[in-house]
Amino acid sequence: MINSIYNYYLTTYGSSNELKSNTVHKKSELREVYNNILKISRKSPLFKIELDDDTKNYAISLKENAFALKDIADSLNADSILGFTKRKAVSNNTDKVDVTFSATDDSENSSEFDISISKLATPQINTGNYLSQNGIHIPQGNYSFDINIGEYSYELQFKVNDTDNNRSLQDKLARLINRSDIGISAGVDENVYGNSALKLISNATGRSFNPHIFTMTNNDSANLADIVDYLGLNNETTEPSNAVFTINGDERSAAGNTFTINGGFEITLKDVTDENESVHIGFKPDMDALMDSLTELSHNYNNIVSMAFGNSQSTGDSAKLYKELQHIAKKHTSALETTGLTFDENGNMKVDESLVAQSVNENNIRYSLDMIDKFKDDLKKEANLITINPMNYVDKTMISYPNPVISFSNPYVTSMYSGMMFNGYV
Repeated sequence: MINSIYNYYLTTYGSSNELKSNTVHKKSELREVYNNILKISRKSPLFKIELDDDTKNYAISLKENAFALKDIADSLNADSILGFTKRKAVSNNTDKVDVTFSATDDSENSSEFDISISKLATPQINTGNYLSQNGIHIPQGNYSFDINIGEYSYELQFKVNDTDNNRSLQDKLARLINRSDIGISAGVDENVYGNSALKLISNATGRSFNPHIFTMTNNDSANLADIVDYLGLNNETTEPSNAVFTINGDERSAAGNTFTINGGFEITLKDVTDENESVHIGFKPDMDALMDSLTELSHNYNNIVSMAFGNSQSTGDSAKLYKELQHIAKKHTSALETTGLTFDENGNMKVDESLVAQSVNENNIRYSLDMIDKFKDDLKKEANLITINPMNYVDKTMISYPNPVISFSNPYVTSMYSGMMFNGYV
């Protein structure tokens, strides 16, 4: 029998990583669990339990779900949840400006501001000579040229075959440049006359002391044609330029469209603003952490409610857990509604995101945390009772009352399919 229980336990829960914090115990914690089992067993009557498969599976599943509930309840403390009250940077026009806030503390410069954009940073674009796609006017052979980017120089080598034409040569060089991953994107452009040209666009934007982001230099190729001149690779059709914008009326510039200013704001410029238009960069509370925690709490709580509800029609001990959970829910329903937690007619918990947001926006954060704290403390107490003795919530027949004069501890009665089972596997 114990072998079948172990196998069920292994296949159902052994691979789960969700309960790691509760399946690893210190010796003192294990001793406390054992002492609690002893205490319960001294006052517990002697029962006869019908150990069919459904009863065993229910007891084990109940215990494991209780562990999961304890896990999330332990994580729902004020210190961890208060992370959601940290300020989150927002833009009132994300089509023009995106923003994130990465400062570790709120410096004096980390204040709200308005930004207007008159020009975006642009890359360098070279558009080569438009050539007849089917013709070619350079000899066959091996060619090479250098691409100079800043202080770095990259040599590219290729071969012109007797089957090549201008278009196949341009396609070949575009693939070669793109595969090289040197900060330039290449493609082939066609004009209205059907001629094609190699088009080169720098990944970088803006300009500093050097007016060019990249240049091309032909290499000596045994008196073959100047491939850079033939293809027009140095024909700069768009100069790189800096972004120009104002912060609260003060004009500034940046080499790229993404940059960090004012003590931790990471700004991404996406489009120019209209005349006399500005984008406001401000703050709002970040409730992502709270929503994640409440959603996880709801999921684990509803798992146990669902199991208990399945046995709620019974008049025996199987209905006990559902009644206890209903009592906890009713006790906290009114207070939890203000935090965004509500309960349906079956006792399942729901997270109302709009109510959570309202609670945050109305600065009721501390009150919300206090209400959640009281609720999760009651859940932890209930989960502890379940993990110590899940057999308390299955139907059983009482055989005899405990001796009122001399009490005997029998931990194996209450720990059946609960405390004396493996919680982790190698």
